[in-house]
Amino acid sequence: MAEHVQSVLDQMVPPLRDLMDRGVFSESETRAIVTRRRESEYLLRRRVARKADFLRYIESELALERLRALRTKKIVRDERRNNQDENDDDKKKRVLGNKNKKLGDYHVQQHIHFIYQRLLRKFRSDVSLHLQYAACCKAMKSFSHLGRVYAEALQVHPRCITLWIEAASHEFFDNITDASNEGGLAGGGSIRSARILLQRGLRLNPHSQELWLQYFSLEFHYIQKITGRRNVLALGLPTSKEK
Repeated sequence: MAEHVQSVLDQMVPPLRDLMDRGVFSESETRAIVTRRRESEYLLRRRVARKADFLRYIESELALERLRALRTKKIVRDERRNNQDENDDDKKKRVLGNKNKKLGDYHVQQHIHFIYQRLLRKFRSDVSLHLQYAACCKAMKSFSHLGRVYAEALQVHPRCITLWIEAASHEFFDNITDASNEGGLAGGGSIRSARILLQRGLRLNPHSQELWLQYFSLEFHYIQKITGRRNVLALGLPTSKEK
């Protein structure tokens, strides 16, 4: 057990070092983070793992991510204030450097995903955990993970209507596609993927009124998008007088 825990902790060294070097966390805070994570990792690797230990671990990491984001914004704001007199070339270089995320910037979110994946491997039958993970992905704007979360959840819980509706909603409203893709709209999601999901859900749950209503709502939203896009681009259908 100790070897596995130490292996997990060793992987945290480079990103935590990056955060400490940039002044996001002090050395004492970094040590406290490592100590807390070590204790949590030992709890998760007990013979009988408890759901509460996973959720408590996730809550502490979410609080840590909020603190990291606030401090990172403050550091960037202070850098801008201190560099008001720099020339245009130096300003461009600094802006480009700030846009490139550092190693530590996405470390905590990656660790949250890591904990959730282990939690779901142990408690796959609890549909509320899948929904909670999906909500967490939305809050962190981790949309690349969100599609996989719904796909894995639907394999385990194909009778859960809420999962089908949320997955289809993600594909249509959140999963932005390129304008050249036939399945989507410019600035919108994939209508094709959303339809496929709802059709699969209806094949497995043909008597679900909620799914049928959501399917109708999806098509209605799609018609509204098409109509609005035509109006903006002046591509409306000819009127009766023009005919």
